[in-house]
Amino acid sequence: MGQKINKISPITKQSCYASSKTSAATSEIPALQIAGRDVVENTLEKTESPGGGNGSESQSGLCRFLQILGPGLMVCFADTDGPCLITAASSGSEFGYSLLLTQLVLIPILYAAQELTVRLALVTGKGLTELVKDTYGTKSAWLAVVLLVVTCVGAVISEFSAIIQVGNLWNIPPIISILIPMVILVGLVFVGGFRTVEKIGVALGACQLIFIPMMFMCGVDFGKLVAGLGEFHFGTPRWIELLAANIGAVIMPWMLYYQQSACVQRKMTISDYKYAKLDTAIGATLTQLVMSSMVVCMAATKFVTNPGQLDKLDQVLEAMEGPISPLTAKILLSFGTVGASLVAAIVVTICPAWSLCEAIGIERTLDKPYK
Repeated sequence: MGQKINKISPITKQSCYASSKTSAATSEIPALQIAGRDVVENTLEKTESPGGGNGSESQSGLCRFLQILGPGLMVCFADTDGPCLITAASSGSEFGYSLLLTQLVLIPILYAAQELTVRLALVTGKGLTELVKDTYGTKSAWLAVVLLVVTCVGAVISEFSAIIQVGNLWNIPPIISILIPMVILVGLVFVGGFRTVEKIGVALGACQLIFIPMMFMCGVDFGKLVAGLGEFHFGTPRWIELLAANIGAVIMPWMLYYQQSACVQRKMTISDYKYAKLDTAIGATLTQLVMSSMVVCMAATKFVTNPGQLDKLDQVLEAMEGPISPLTAKILLSFGTVGASLVAAIVVTICPAWSLCEAIGIERTLDKPYK
């Protein structure tokens, strides 16, 4: 008997070792709920097939990335909503380019916060509220939901307010300006699955990218821009206030809840991690470029001619009407602001609905008939 045991072939031993290694890796998956990036990436290395890639694999990877693309883009586009654009505009109109560096520094911070929700979603397959409920109990989950709902209600009101300001630019009555986004939000319930809603949201959010070329249309002084990157006013209370406002405009709680639930809704897995990361990185970069462009627009116009605080969209338009023709400035500003506000309104209405379902313990999905 002893001789037979000793005569097990090396191939059999290697197979047994590989099998046990795979089983061990699988058994570690539940422990990843509190794991960091290194554990997730180690898991990815274990699950990826050996050997180099080829052209077809690269093409397949691109197709998969395009399929994954969405949650990171949409939530980051929603981050740059109407009120945030006003905050960025006031930063440029009061202090020129000195708060521009803040927008750039916030790119990796925003990415880090949102990428964490991606890892939690892909490893656990649960939304943030569901994880809070499983880890800390039902009461903690409901406390989180109540705070989230209050935040989202305030966000919806602010988005409607921004759209009303756009309507005022065109002499549209406020009631009409409110009804239009309400009809759009209700209509999204009937359009189909979540992927369709997401595509509409991303398309609306992309409208705000118009502010990037507008930055150059406003006549940027690149010498002053570079100098402003090293200019700080820590002794000025108003500068500190705007610094805090810009940070608060970028990191919002509903963004964390939304992206994690969206990744779960899309049924992403560990193998999609690298694509989901790239989606988030692109979104974080684009949204901060939009914020930066608004700072630059006002620094190049209002700060030069009549520096001071602004808190309304018509003041932003007035500043832009110098280097840009009035009608063009009005169209572009309206186009970008409405798109930014609508995508934010979509996100902050879906997000609390998902969280409520997770707290109650019922299925939440947009892929079934509306009834």
